[in-house]
Amino acid sequence: MQLTVITLTAAEDRARQVLDGAQVAAAMWAAADAEDRLEHISTRSVPGHFRLGIFTAALPEHAAVAAALGICHRALATSPLLRGWSVAVASGGPRPPDRTPAGLRATPPPPAPEGP
Repeated sequence: MQLTVITLTAAEDRARQVLDGAQVAAAMWAAADAEDRLEHISTRSVPGHFRLGIFTAALPEHAAVAAALGICHRALATSPLLRGWSVAVASGGPRPPDRTPAGLRATPPPPAPEGP
């Protein structure tokens, strides 16, 4: 899973606006395509700024960033809630390292025996 963090900023006339996280997340989900492989969205809002954590499944970093930006741009273009907002910053990266103890990690099944 890849995390892309995107910050939206409001136009000057909306600089004091605080967006509702659930409504923005719903707009993002509505704008997502199956190819985006969207898994989860986290949100944080302060006046004039909105931060999204967009988690996509099993995409290389560059593809995850492109998918997250595509979702945001489609939502910005179609959602009345997001009129006057724009993408200010986007950064991506892999998910945090797996901290599961080795003995608890899932292991792949052994290979099947060959032939009769």
